[in-house]
Amino acid sequence: MKLLKNDNSFKYTIRSVELAFNLIEILAKGKMEYTISELMAKTQLPKGTVYRLLGTLNSLGYITHSKKKHTYYLTFKFSRIGIAMNERIHILEIIPHMKKLAKEFREMVNLAILDQGQVVYLYSIESPHTLKLDFKVGTYQPAYCTALGRVLLAYQDENILKLAIGEKRLTAYTSKTITDPYSLKEIFQKTREQGYSFVSEEYRTGICCLAGPIFDEKGDIAAAISFSLPTVRLEKDILQDMIQAIKATTSKVKLPKLYKP
Repeated sequence: MKLLKNDNSFKYTIRSVELAFNLIEILAKGKMEYTISELMAKTQLPKGTVYRLLGTLNSLGYITHSKKKHTYYLTFKFSRIGIAMNERIHILEIIPHMKKLAKEFREMVNLAILDQGQVVYLYSIESPHTLKLDFKVGTYQPAYCTALGRVLLAYQDENILKLAIGEKRLTAYTSKTITDPYSLKEIFQKTREQGYSFVSEEYRTGICCLAGPIFDEKGDIAAAISFSLPTVRLEKDILQDMIQAIKATTSKVKLPKLYKP
């Protein structure tokens, strides 16, 4: 079984904790409910181990069991954790501004933060158009080739930049993806100067994104909001209007100082 890893490696990890969280990650994706046999196949663990992990998580209230379908799935106890994280960045203060942007331009508006060098989506408002995008809350994306990510990286220190673009070879998701660290640092500087980032078809072909930064009361980068839309629907005049709107919006939002471990 390939365990989920991040850059915060620790030499003395507890195997059972790793296995439990790997199981949770599996249950949080795809069809979101699985039989023991399906979980055995996905984790490549013996039945006894999977059964004990599920039993432990069930006793703690994080997993429940459908006797009718013989499947296991996550409980809403995890939502309590999600609510606490949302309160940490005061998401309810940002949503009204996002709704106003979505109503004015009829395009998808997203809210994201930087987590371990990647972008994670916290809230999205869908476009009413038939041709629209689908970015689910909790989804992670690379930071270096997305507008949200570049805005979030543009105001970080060297340690965060090293984690995001300096320690490994960057993937080219499309023919337009910029992967050179030096070029990216120049882009980050330009992003700081202009106060926004625009990325077209670097992460997904046919999709463009415009993002602006949200700061806390101390002037530290806290989050970013963006428009995401198909490139075929973007016109030059509309882009300029969006730039002005997103800059005006982010200038109005000042969050309390975030807790940073």
